[in-house]
Amino acid sequence: MKMMRIVGGLFVCSLLSACTGNYDRTQETQLAKYSQQEIRAGLKEKVSTKRDVLVLLGVPETPTDYNASSHWTYHSKTIDQQFYLFIPVISNRTQDLVVNFTPAGVLSDFHYTER
Repeated sequence: MKMMRIVGGLFVCSLLSACTGNYDRTQETQLAKYSQQEIRAGLKEKVSTKRDVLVLLGVPETPTDYNASSHWTYHSKTIDQQFYLFIPVISNRTQDLVVNFTPAGVLSDFHYTER
């Protein structure tokens, strides 16, 4: 009977530890709120301005003096690694967005990638 309790206790402990994970949002930026379709809908080439991009995504990661630059970059990373009954479920998300403007401050093109 005592052996059954020990085995049962070990089984319960292994089940509880199997439902653990790592969720890190410390490198997540405003970009993470949007999918590729939402970015494409929100940014219109030859129409959107620097102000429109700032309202949608906030201040770019680079350059520091973004008002004087015509090339902005955004980056966001979310780590989501879970284990359910010893089965790993990995849903990491890394997004990169490069935005280019004309000298007049109008969006000329942008490139979005997600991994």
